[in-house]
Amino acid sequence: MRMRKILLSIVMAFVPVLVFAQINVYTDNLVVVINGESLPSQEAEIVVQMDAEGRCTLLLKNFVLNAESYTMPIGNIMVADVLVTEENGVKNFSAKQDVYISVGDDTLLQWMGPMISPVPIELMGKMTDEKLYCTIDIDMTMMKVAVVFGSDFTATSLSNIEMYKEKDLIYDITGRKVDCVSISGLYIVNGKKYYIRK
Repeated sequence: MRMRKILLSIVMAFVPVLVFAQINVYTDNLVVVINGESLPSQEAEIVVQMDAEGRCTLLLKNFVLNAESYTMPIGNIMVADVLVTEENGVKNFSAKQDVYISVGDDTLLQWMGPMISPVPIELMGKMTDEKLYCTIDIDMTMMKVAVVFGSDFTATSLSNIEMYKEKDLIYDITGRKVDCVSISGLYIVNGKKYYIRK
């Protein structure tokens, strides 16, 4: 009888977490840059689970590096226990941690991520119930991978970035200062990462 009460109290402790967990599935364009070289964009899915304590878990499902000459299946990248703050209806988050990459859904592919786990990542982004924007920097030792999911829906449009080049500090993904944006890709503008289309 005592064991039954203990089990019941454990289950009841988890009920609020289950009741208040919110799961959103976001589908958007994913842009990948490997060692400074931008790959063609692809459609991807990120699942976000919010808990009642203001933390979330993000899962980038079936991550694959698709270049013109090769395809490298990486796997499922999950970042857990990410602190979320909210301002003006937008949830902001960031994390820096080592993560384990699990195999993707397709059992016929040889997923590389589990062989090189754990990998250090740096994640930052923002979301609403309808939209998610995030950047993920993945250090795979042999290569540095920068991932941008979606577009920064709260940022000023940077399509005419040449107008701002005199007052803005613009760096390419390798850290070199540039005077203007000549090709599409990832850039750091005034300390923030943007994917800029020309």
